[in-house]
Formats: sequence, C-alpha cells, structure tokens
Amino acid sequence: MTPPAPDHPAIEHPAIEHTALEPFGHVIVIGASTTVVRLVEELERAGEEVVVLISEPVEPDVVAELTDVGGVVITSRYLRTAELLRVGVRRAKAVVVFGSDDVFIVRTALLVEELNPDARLVLEMSTPSLGARLPRLLGDCAVLSSADLAAPFFVSAALETADTSTFEFADRMVVAGPRSRVGGEQLLVLGDTSKSGLASLLPDTGGDIVLGTEVADTDTSAVRTSGMFGVVGYLFDRKVRAVLLGVVALMIISAVYFKLTGLDWLTALFLALTTSTATGLGDVSSLSVGFRIGAVVIAFFGLLLSAGVTAVIIDALISARLAAVTGGVRGRPSNHVVVCGLGRVGMSVCTRLRARGVPVVSGAPGERHRSAAGTADEDPGDHCRGQ
Repeated sequence: MTPPAPDHPAIEHPAIEHTALEPFGHVIVIGASTTVVRLVEELERAGEEVVVLISEPVEPDVVAELTDVGGVVITSRYLRTAELLRVGVRRAKAVVVFGSDDVFIVRTALLVEELNPDARLVLEMSTPSLGARLPRLLGDCAVLSSADLAAPFFVSAALETADTSTFEFADRMVVAGPRSRVGGEQLLVLGDTSKSGLASLLPDTGGDIVLGTEVADTDTSAVRTSGMFGVVGYLFDRKVRAVLLGVVALMIISAVYFKLTGLDWLTALFLALTTSTATGLGDVSSLSVGFRIGAVVIAFFGLLLSAGVTAVIIDALISARLAAVTGGVRGRPSNHVVVCGLGRVGMSVCTRLRARGVPVVSGAPGERHRSAAGTADEDPGDHCRGQ
C-alpha cells in the first residue's frame, strides 16, 4: 500500500530537473538543510555522484547551494515509490535520509529497503532508542543522531583545562595531559617531554604525558536537590544566619550590660537571655530606673529579632517545599556545569556529563531551573528535570 503523502508542497526552483535519471552507483540524499549541503559538498569532493531528493518546503537559498556544490536536485510534492524510482533508487549504492520526523524517516527507509535491499541506508534519527532497533530490521543500516554527534564536542570543551584535553573515543570519554593531572585508569603513555624527536613519542619507559579516564583532583560534589542535609542547608541560608547572628550579638551585649549593674556573670547572662527573648522570667525590679529602661530597649530589639527569625524560617520552609515540587536547585552548587537549553543536544550533553559524574544544573528559556542530580543509569530526561 502506498503510504500517505505529506500535505505540504515543496518550493520549486527554476534550476531543478524533473525528468527521470539514469545514474548508477550513486548516492541519494533525501532532505534539505545546511547539513545536507555540507554532506553533498564532501561527497562531491570524494568523487561520488549525488542526487538530492527534496519533498518538503525549503528555502530557495538552500536549493541554490545544493546546485552550486554539484548535486543534482529533484523536488517533488510527495515522497513515494514513484519519486524514489525517478532518482534511480534501484541503482543507488547508498541512501541518506535527513529529517526531524522519525516516522517519516522510518517510512522512507522501509520504502528504500523494499526497492533496493542492497543499498546502504544512513538515517538521521531524533530518538536513539528507536534508532537502535532499526539495523536489525533494515540490514545494512547506520543510524546517526546530530545531537549524539555534537554532544561529545560540547562536553570536551566544557571539561578541558589549560593543561588537559578531553575527548570521546569509541564511546568512551578519555583525558590526555600531564601524569599529575590525569586520573582514573591510565590507558596509555603518550610522550616524554624530557626527550625530543621521535624518541619523545610513545616511550617504552617513563613518560609524563599520559592518556587516562578522568581529570585528577577535581571536585565532584553533587548538586543537592533532596534529602535531609539538603533541606537543612537550604533552611540555614544567608538571611537566617544573619538574623541568628543578630540574636547572638544582642545576647552578648545584654550580658555585658547587666554585668555593669554589679551582678555576677551567670545572673547577667540569665537576664540577657530572658530579656532579649522576651520570655519575662528574669527579675529586673532590683535594678535602677536607668538600667530598667535599658532592659526595655533590649527586650524591644529582642522582639524584632525573634520576629525576623520566625519570618525567614517560614520563608525558607515554603521556598524549600516549592523547590521540591518544581525541581529547583537547593543551596549554592559549586564546581558544576551549567547547560542552557534542553533540546536534543542539551539533553545529550546532560546525559554524558552525568555519566562522567559531573554535577549539572540545566534549564531552558522560559522554564524553571532544573538540576541534573540523577545517576548515570537513569532515564536521560531525569538528568535535566531535577527530582
């Protein structure tokens, strides 16, 4: 059965051919984007014959670029069996499919597989879990994700230091640098800076430039979003500490003040505590009128500070509850990575950073702040949504 056609026509370009083609051993590229332009350019440099099939609305500039780099461009209102046969799919050696709609990509891949089972398929997929199942269904098929291709470079750039380089090799993040700055498992000795020429590369013994699995001496304190210690740390923030410091200062000043009346230190401290906290258990009637007026002033400031303590604690409790519900970050994280944007690339960057044990705080414009405090084996979405 012929699959349903898309309901949007493509923008025509006067330089585009619409006749049937008779190429052989060529590469068909389906889609229209700047990535397609760069791919066609590289394939032309490699001496490959390229046919581009466009079945979606596209800017005329993109079509002009594709034509300029040497690709044969075909546009169509639909992408069906007839359109694939027109671009010679049965004689093609490879078909590359681009797009943001995974359903469209899978449908196109099935059509190509039916028409030419020997053609190699290269698919761009947005959903890695779906893409991982396609090779078993389609045979000679490679599934790529632009997010997964770009994310390692963002992670490497974020984790690099002045004397180390971080990169991904065979799906594993590795670090190259001085032996003192590279930790984890040592994979290889790369060089010896005390030697020169070829003797400095891959020395048999010694060597101070190594390849390892992590950067040494880094603080990997997790971003706390839950737990008892997180709540306590959130409650006793700067405002609470400032008010409590004021209460302590008032008690000390009050104790010294009552000591000046001739009382012993224990009695003076007792009067200071009862007066500044307005509990009323102390007896100041034996003091002179001047000292009793001072006691009233102390009690007044004690009431203000007590009200301040109550206000900031209630504010902290409400804020902590809201943070727990909305997934906000508690406390003041440090030595973490901030990821702005939670698109496909941003989510992939969060997942890779968490897999390395790096604390992450992430968010997107117009959304609440989110914390990546999950573990590496959780769902990738949880890494950027907080707990």
